Amino acid sequence: MADVPAELTDYLDELVQRLSEVVELDAVYLFGSAAQEAYEHGRSAVDVIAVTRASQTEKEAIAAVAEAVPCPARKLELVVYSIAQQHSIAALGPPWEEMFAPVTRAAVEEALDEAAAFEGWEDDPLGADIAAARARIWRETGKWVSKAEARRSA
Repeated sequence: MADVPAELTDYLDELVQRLSEVVELDAVYLFGSAAQEAYEHGRSAVDVIAVTRASQTEKEAIAAVAEAVPCPARKLELVVYSIAQQHSIAALGPPWEEMFAPVTRAAVEEALDEAAAFEGWEDDPLGADIAAARARIWRETGKWVSKAEARRSA
């Protein structure tokens, strides 16, 4: 398993602490480039999943806390990707596979098709190329690769 990049350790500790003050957390996962040993400080975003049974009001509090903690990276993305199934680091809670059922190949294929049809790609052709390369590699190998690795193969 990958280690948390040194530039993110204090940030993640503070983020988990501050989130824990507003909601009961079941788990927090770092995923994306940081969990794939491809994090580029100043360029990469920080991808975090917070798992909770929070109400909508509590979820709004989570968003406010996340925005209040200064992020040392380009930005914080509080989103869910199936990539976390293969590459994630538990910052709080059990390993990913103990919290979530595996995502089926059909569900991932459907998500990849939806991503390919995203209308916003016209404003980001490089992003579209990288997303297409990652999708192609996943479809061929069943493995998620970092954006940097996908750029090299595009």
